Amino acid sequence: MDARSEPGGRMAETHAIVGVYGAIDRAVQNDPQARASVATLLDQYKDPRFHWFDEFQKWRRISEPGSAEPPHAQLERALSHLGDLQPSHARVRARRMFAVGVATRAFAGLQKPQSKLAKLAVNALHPDSLDVAKPKKAAQEVYKLLRSDETPQSEDAEPGPSSWWDGVVEAAVEESLLPGPPSMHPRPCSGELVTVPGQDGPAAALTTEFDTKEISFDAATRLLDPLNWRECIPNFWCEVRAIGEPAPGERCYHEVVSSDCEAGADAWFSAETDLLFNFIWLPSKKGAEAALANYQLAPGRPLPNDLIRVDEGTLLVAKVDGDDNHLRITTTKRIRFNYPFSSEMLAMMMCALGYANVGAHLASCAAKRGRDPMDSAGPPLSEFPGVSHTAAMAAGTWPGGRRAGTGSPGRVAQTNLGALMQDAADIWARTLRDGAAAVERGAGRHSRAQRRQRD
Repeated sequence: MDARSEPGGRMAETHAIVGVYGAIDRAVQNDPQARASVATLLDQYKDPRFHWFDEFQKWRRISEPGSAEPPHAQLERALSHLGDLQPSHARVRARRMFAVGVATRAFAGLQKPQSKLAKLAVNALHPDSLDVAKPKKAAQEVYKLLRSDETPQSEDAEPGPSSWWDGVVEAAVEESLLPGPPSMHPRPCSGELVTVPGQDGPAAALTTEFDTKEISFDAATRLLDPLNWRECIPNFWCEVRAIGEPAPGERCYHEVVSSDCEAGADAWFSAETDLLFNFIWLPSKKGAEAALANYQLAPGRPLPNDLIRVDEGTLLVAKVDGDDNHLRITTTKRIRFNYPFSSEMLAMMMCALGYANVGAHLASCAAKRGRDPMDSAGPPLSEFPGVSHTAAMAAGTWPGGRRAGTGSPGRVAQTNLGALMQDAADIWARTLRDGAAAVERGAGRHSRAQRRQRD
């Protein structure tokens, strides 16, 4: 682990979690038993040849060959830094729990409650900011489950990492380490891999979906606007700002993401790009059943030296049976970088960097702000800048529509679908299918004919 990326000797949250997963990756390379144990939670390690952290370091030029510290020392340092950092909200604590649970399967020292590593792990789970009578004891109880092969699982669920995670969440809620299950799902480090049209090589496709009654529809839709992301996840989004002149239902944003915003260019991971968003009410703002945000790289991206080569997806908030306070939140994200990572490596990097947790992060943030974000502490969340689906069709936001020209000279181009890369229409169609499937699940009370008409 390179000290260059530790301003003042202090790691950021994401940086430290990457360090935990990197130590795990190194520890299992020459330990088949540890690899098999880790594989029960992370499928990639079922391949006896799989590893990713050395390639990640090579890509980011973190250290010289042969200069890496031993896995045990790397884990010790990462856990120590996590213990010094106060999690910004519950979903961050959930990410820590999962990382610690995986680490207990790679390091024998974590199975010994009185070892230095085990004490550091418990301290990383320590709920100092929560109203817990005996915080250390609560952390110890959950740690017992994280390191045990007999963690309680849901009775009606099939054995596996998702069922194991359900049992951990249930125990953590009982110990007051977590506020409640809704924003703790899906399990960290879950996702699928797909091929993105027009791109060579795989892209990591990350899908999350969960129901919640912790947040109103109005609050949830505001969280689809990227201008609110910096406020909700400041330890990952270093900068999010609107660029160009907005069009109805369309915005362009410049974003900078990093494993350590304070470290700047010295962070293990830091990237910037421009994203074009389309915001859509389904069917319209009045009486809306859902709100949808589609995004992809803006015209002109990627630049030759951009780390991010593919970045696209969907965020959708849908009412369940028309209930304003019972929502299904679905997110999809596809991403690829400028380095020839294998599919499995890419998925593991997304796990360590926290990309798969974005949807749950945003929902957790909205729940913390309460029913009406305008009355909550901190800056008010900006309004969802959506248009009706009919207006989106007419503007060309959805396939079949037509777009105008580029507008005024200072305006972000309203790209004509025909001028995008040949497969752009396929990308939009796929994100629409993502959204339509979620709407179908979230608004299932309609008849088949009504659903066909709505689609």
